[in-house]
Order: sequence, then C-alpha cells, then structure tokens
Amino acid sequence: MSGNKGVWLLAIYLFLAVYLLPMFPHGGSANELTRWATAASLVERHSFEISWTEDLIGPNVDTARVDGRTYSNKAPGTAVLAAPFYAIARVLVGPPDASNIRVTWFAMRFALSSIPLFLLGLWLYRKDADETSLAVLLFASPLFVYSLLLFSHVLVAVLVYFAFRLIYDNRPIMPRGCLYAGTLSGLAVICEFPALFAVGVLGCGLFVTEKQER
Repeated sequence: MSGNKGVWLLAIYLFLAVYLLPMFPHGGSANELTRWATAASLVERHSFEISWTEDLIGPNVDTARVDGRTYSNKAPGTAVLAAPFYAIARVLVGPPDASNIRVTWFAMRFALSSIPLFLLGLWLYRKDADETSLAVLLFASPLFVYSLLLFSHVLVAVLVYFAFRLIYDNRPIMPRGCLYAGTLSGLAVICEFPALFAVGVLGCGLFVTEKQER
C-alpha cells in the first residue's frame, strides 16, 4: 500500500460506497424519497407527478400540491439525471414494488452521489494531490456521508468546483472554458437552486479579474 496510497484510497472508497448501503426506503429521508419518486415517475409515467408512489413509499412531506396533483418541491435536475439509471436498474428488477425499490435507489445514488466524489478524488490524484488531503476529502469530510445518500449536495459541489477550475486554471481566461463552466454551473443550479449563490460568485469574479486576464 505504501507504494501507491492514492490508488488504494480510491479503491477503498469505491468498496465502501457499495458496501455501506443505507436501508432505503425505511431509513430514507424525505429528500431522498422525493427524488426517487420523481425519477421513477419520469420513467414509469413520463410525468413529474408522484402521487402514485405513495402506495410504495408512503406520504412524502417534501412535496407540493398543484391542481390536485403531487409534485416534488425539490429542484428537478437530480431526478432527471437519475432517471436513466433508474431505467437501467428497472430492466434487471422489473416494475417498482416493495422488494426492489432499494436496488433502483442504489443505482441512482451510486451514479449521482458516489461516482462524482470518486471522479473528483481521481482527478485530484492525477494532479498529484497528497494522500492526506485525498483521505480527508474521501473519508473525513461531509462529502463522504452525502455520497452515500441520494442527495444533490455532492454532485452540485463537484459541478461548481470544476466550473471554477475550467475558468481559472487557464491564463488568459478563455471563452471556451467559460462556456463549459457555464454549462456545469447551469446544471448545478437546476439540481440545487441555492447553488445560484456560488455560481453568482464565480460570475462576479470574472468582472473583477484584470482585463488582460480576460
């Protein structure tokens, strides 16, 4: 292990991301439930309306009623991105019922919460980040906990971080980097609306950058 600690740290994280599987749906939060329900509804009913999922997961408090219909009150981006992974898992386990919800939830969580943190760690490893910093990121920060849940926090954090790097890693700042950063930033905002504040800081930073840097 001493020869290549970074690779071992990444491998251990992947193992834990699979092994430490929370007991969804019984232990799932309303945040996770509403995202699972929305992704499932997009695939099963081609709709954002999720009232039909109450028979599977019970009433959900993170919802809004509009014209007698029930919708998630969360930003829709994460559920939309999760829908293809739900569809892939559904091919293996069949239509949603109490016995297979956990499998489809796992596929969505692993793809949108665990893999983004792994990719960030891999990128930092290839940038020669030291093993201590990599270990803190993967195991000793809130990102580790959130990467085991179907929350948008890790995905949004990684998107905003890479948006920042796309802009400021190059001198002078190039329009193409800003375009890619804008795409990632927009995706972050539709996954978690408060990300708009971080994106606003990035945008304002361009205005205060020295003119020759732009």
